[in-house]
Amino acid sequence: MPVTTFPDADALLLCGYPSGELEAELVGWLEKGADRHVVVFADRGDFPHERWMVVSSDREGMERVARKFIFLRLAFLDGDEAFKQEMALIQRREFLLASDYQDRGLGQLENYLANGTKAAKKGTDLFGKFKGVPAVICGAGPSLEVVADVLPELKEKALIFGGGTALSSLLKLGVSPHFGGAIDPHPPQKRMDGMPLVPLFFQSRVHHELLGNWEGERLWMPGSQHDLFEEEWLDGGWNVSTFLALIAYQLGCSPIILAGVDLSQTREKTYAGNLPRTEGGDLVPVEGSHLMSRVDWLFARDWLAKFAESHPDVEWIQGTPGGLDIEGFVRKDLREMDFEEQVIDIAGALAGAGEREGASNESLLESYERIEKWCQEIVGIAEQSFPNPPMQNGEYVLLTVEIEKEEAYQKHLAPVWKMWEPIFARQIPKDAPPGYGVELHKWLFMQEVCHAAAKI
Repeated sequence: MPVTTFPDADALLLCGYPSGELEAELVGWLEKGADRHVVVFADRGDFPHERWMVVSSDREGMERVARKFIFLRLAFLDGDEAFKQEMALIQRREFLLASDYQDRGLGQLENYLANGTKAAKKGTDLFGKFKGVPAVICGAGPSLEVVADVLPELKEKALIFGGGTALSSLLKLGVSPHFGGAIDPHPPQKRMDGMPLVPLFFQSRVHHELLGNWEGERLWMPGSQHDLFEEEWLDGGWNVSTFLALIAYQLGCSPIILAGVDLSQTREKTYAGNLPRTEGGDLVPVEGSHLMSRVDWLFARDWLAKFAESHPDVEWIQGTPGGLDIEGFVRKDLREMDFEEQVIDIAGALAGAGEREGASNESLLESYERIEKWCQEIVGIAEQSFPNPPMQNGEYVLLTVEIEKEEAYQKHLAPVWKMWEPIFARQIPKDAPPGYGVELHKWLFMQEVCHAAAKI
């Protein structure tokens, strides 16, 4: 008789190989559900069931598990708390990276197509144009209110940046920054209405509605390596504050000061200016404090710490009280800092920036059309060949080679399929004939994505 009560989960995780009695119970648990899995973190072990997995207990092993079981519920049966917490963070990180692909990358495609037609200058042409000018990166955290009254006085002494919700907070507090920033691929919140007429650094992934309504100068920046359709990459971190910190550094600014980049909140207040928090994202308590944070905010803190460590030529400052401490950042009160007046020639810098070349939407959309047609032909060949492997058909092989040459495949379908493949693999019978399991689902998946892309 089973004696172990297993948690309600899709995959059970163990640190070390279980005893013979527990192994038998786990195999019985696996047999009761086709979508159940067992993962054992160990150097080696037996495989008493086809949905039993043994992986190393290092970071590489944990990342492998997080990717393989993306979007599933994982639960530990044992293990120390530090290991569990690290695994939870890795799982959340993989989830956040994959969340852009939950809609099969179609949202990024829509934003890319729409944003590529908007007039914009190359933001990278401003790099180095503000050497030695202090920068104040404004976040929307409650502590921004503490320094709101001194920010207008700094406009002749420092570059002031505001991104995302911070733009709304600054507007409500009566402050107009020199530059804005936007990277959010989701539709803008109502609180983003009435934005200030300032130049906006953006990535192609930003929601097209926000960019289309922007009345100031648009400054295009390369995206991160995780973004689709990018020709070049620039790692802007996890949120708009990390994005703007990177830009301030590239512009040549020093020191770089955070104001309102709290990366946390109290239970009572989220944003400066008493703006409502309508977006999702679970809050987690910060150990040893009364603050709440989000996993992506914690990742942003770590990114900022590593960026500061790798760029010691700049002084990194947290200029407002409260919020999470960031390693490598010195706490100073922005209200008590003394800056010299600077020649801040925004208009001159913008005049020297070249125009961004617009996206070639027509050629990309034609690429989707060709791939959809070839996927239909590949599926037809597979149907005629069954149960023999379709890869033995020369025309099948030639079609797959042609698809892999296509722009839409390389920039969209291949990276999205890499995330979705483990999801399909979990559901396909192990005894599926060669070419009729994951391989066939790949072409059906891509056919559907191409068909949907044609409707954007």
